[in-house]
Amino acid sequence: MIFDEIYRSHFEEIYRFTYRLLGNAEKAEDITQDAFTELVRQMNGSAEIRNPRAWLYRVAANLAKNRIRRGKHYRTILQENVGPPVETAEPGADLEVNEQKRMLFRVLAELPVRDQLLIQLYKQGLTYREIAEIADIKETSVGKMLSRAIEKCANKIKQVT
Repeated sequence: MIFDEIYRSHFEEIYRFTYRLLGNAEKAEDITQDAFTELVRQMNGSAEIRNPRAWLYRVAANLAKNRIRRGKHYRTILQENVGPPVETAEPGADLEVNEQKRMLFRVLAELPVRDQLLIQLYKQGLTYREIAEIADIKETSVGKMLSRAIEKCANKIKQVT
């Protein structure tokens, strides 16, 4: 697969993934571009990349985790990460849905980085094999670790409500 095809096929999903991790559009775009820049370097260096999608997720995840750990980003979840209002037939129902989204993003932001990563990768529809490769964990551990991350999230939601 040539770079242009990979870029067209995966840019949007990698961007959405990094946006969910970072909660900032500009930083997500920077990380996404950095991941694709690294892909070009690897391809020019004759590296064999068998699964470009998983490789890009892993590089983007590592870049985002490094950004988070360095403390150079500040989440703007309420302003940027909630998304457009939901249109419903009932007046006021969209406010309730948006408040639920806000609460979920606040709770996710409180989880450890690895848990956030696992939940976001799962939400993106990646297989356990791809999640294991990206998160650098054993494939047999993905289910248990993901289950624990979701349980932590659920417990935090119960505390808030």
